[in-house]
Amino acid sequence: MIEILVAMAILVILISIVAFTVSGVISGANKKGTAVRMQSMTAMLTELETATKLTKQPAKMYRGQAPGIMHEAATNGPFDIWRDGDPSDNTTVPAPAAKPAVAPGRVDEDSFKGGIDDRARSAGVLNTQLVMGLLVGMPVNRAAVDKTSSSALMTNPVADKSIPEARLGPLGTSLTTVPNPTNANDRTGALRPAIFVDAWNNPIIFVPAAGLRGIKFNEHGPTELHIINSTAAVSEEADIADYRTPGTARPFFASAGPDGDFSTGDDNVYSFED
Repeated sequence: MIEILVAMAILVILISIVAFTVSGVISGANKKGTAVRMQSMTAMLTELETATKLTKQPAKMYRGQAPGIMHEAATNGPFDIWRDGDPSDNTTVPAPAAKPAVAPGRVDEDSFKGGIDDRARSAGVLNTQLVMGLLVGMPVNRAAVDKTSSSALMTNPVADKSIPEARLGPLGTSLTTVPNPTNANDRTGALRPAIFVDAWNNPIIFVPAAGLRGIKFNEHGPTELHIINSTAAVSEEADIADYRTPGTARPFFASAGPDGDFSTGDDNVYSFED
């Protein structure tokens, strides 16, 4: 009897080891797959930058938490979507320093179905679609997106008929133009311009050079916030107006990782990482 119990205990340990190893392999493969998709997006950004020096701007951009607040150049003042995540005070003189974008919260499908709107209506996701619209203006980029597997692209968040159509918000689809105020009766349209997803099926977002703010790390506790830019992770100043974007910082792309939450940074994936 003792021998049987010992054998069973050993078997349980072996199963635990195998499960842990398999989980690690899958996690590594997902991170690698996400990095490959980000490389494609970075190549598109480089293509546009080479041709335009990133001088082209959309007619509007968004800022803040979901639902993102719309900022129109014609009525609210100029902005630079490539560098600045919050143009709300860009009409002041002298022009203020670029500010980091607010990190979306949970962008996974289950959270959206549960009533959290960040997957469709956060500024990060809305600005990403606007940026993708500029990127696919380059023929080589449009061809690259057209060849991309549908599994790498975000599906319409309200395709599920149990979700009210109004929750699509300003996201543009093949049946509308970007941006669209209501997108009523538009649950069947594919997102246009397309938005890439990571290996966990969460949207990969564009981040301006100023970075992404409101990021927490386990080792620093739940109250200490950080800003992530392409050069470093820095503690967030009490007054965000004191933040200065490093001169070498670049716009980049970000994934929320397996937890689907951009604000919890331990598992996030960034395009500038090796």
